[in-house]
Amino acid sequence: MRRGGALLTGCVMLLSCLLVSVSALEKPTGEFYAGDFADVFSAEHEEYYIEQGKLLQESCSGAQIAVVSVPSLEGETVEQYANDLFNDWGIGDKEENNGLLILLAPNERQIKVEVGYGLEGALNDAKTGRLMDEYAVPSLREDDFDGGVYSLYRALLAEVYREYEVEPPQGAGLQDFAPPEPEEPRYYGDEDFLLDQAQLLSGEVREHVLAYSGALYDHTGIRIACVISDETGSKSAQECADALYEEQKISREAGGNGESMILFYSPAQNDCGMAMGEVIDYHMLSAGRADYIIEQRLEKAPEGQTPAETFLAVYDAALADLLTFWDYAPPDGVEVLPESAKSKVLSNLPGMIFAVLVILFFTIPLLRFVIGIIRAGGIRKGFREACKQSSRSSRGGGSWGGSSGSSSSSSSSSSSGGGGSSGGGGSSRGF
Repeated sequence: MRRGGALLTGCVMLLSCLLVSVSALEKPTGEFYAGDFADVFSAEHEEYYIEQGKLLQESCSGAQIAVVSVPSLEGETVEQYANDLFNDWGIGDKEENNGLLILLAPNERQIKVEVGYGLEGALNDAKTGRLMDEYAVPSLREDDFDGGVYSLYRALLAEVYREYEVEPPQGAGLQDFAPPEPEEPRYYGDEDFLLDQAQLLSGEVREHVLAYSGALYDHTGIRIACVISDETGSKSAQECADALYEEQKISREAGGNGESMILFYSPAQNDCGMAMGEVIDYHMLSAGRADYIIEQRLEKAPEGQTPAETFLAVYDAALADLLTFWDYAPPDGVEVLPESAKSKVLSNLPGMIFAVLVILFFTIPLLRFVIGIIRAGGIRKGFREACKQSSRSSRGGGSWGGSSGSSSSSSSSSSSGGGGSSGGGGSSRGF
């Protein structure tokens, strides 16, 4: 009895915590597209968000952008609060998952762009981070919360229209956000992506590295910085890569370094290391995958391969992974390395765990039933006890989490969420 009371108390406490967490989220306003709970937006800009939000939803497959300011994150991280709010409001079309949330927490000096699955191709983490750095952060640092969010909103709005290949309405005022159309490809120098202290690379290889690193940066915002040096001291190439990455991370003014990577190569040691930010590590090229590339291209290099060829083999293999993630073709003659056996096992691990849990779900009750029969002294007696127990349970009524009535749903309108869910994408910035 005491055990049952403790269990009930624990359940009530857990339910209370969940209810407090849910109730702490701000609820949509009547017009949905703008929720200024921190009272920092001008009336003119709120009207703009509402008007443009309705037009966007009508012309772009139910896409929705909600702009929200909150006085407090209630102890949550800005990422978790934004994700919870996005899903609670159901931003975007339920089928398309094409919602977008701009969340501003002025008191905690945090801003977050949360992106639904359907828009992650157009607004990846690197791009949303660059847009925040360019359009929002400078104004936010001057406490111009209204102006910073307004500029960011217009930049994001232009990207969504561009994704759906729809011409923005004249009243949106997005002429300044038209995509650039350079007449010639941009040229990058060594200082942008390459530091060859060992003077290892020929002119042709150098141009190859600069051309592909520049194209990757232009199209995705991902920066690969290559360093070739024998000045390692007593450190390994991986330790040098880690140190250079941290140094670069600290020196960045805007904060956040998830979209960059260091590739360090020491010709004298024939040693290589890669260090990358969270965005690359989690979504594109994990640290484990980087180690596998180095093993295959460096440690198992063909006999007679020069150091320059070794560096290029590692660079091209890493580049191929990043390019194929963005659906771009790798350089001619470069193939993406197949997954290692260990990676395949890890990728199948969730399915294997699920299968084991399903087996346990069905076998444990059966084992308990058999053990009960043995303890009861026979099959007939055990079966009779089981029937009595089943009869008592069936008279006990409903259970938590169940419902006997019919459910109803309301259709989405221009002033409510369409039932979209967050893909967990997007970027955040402190200011």
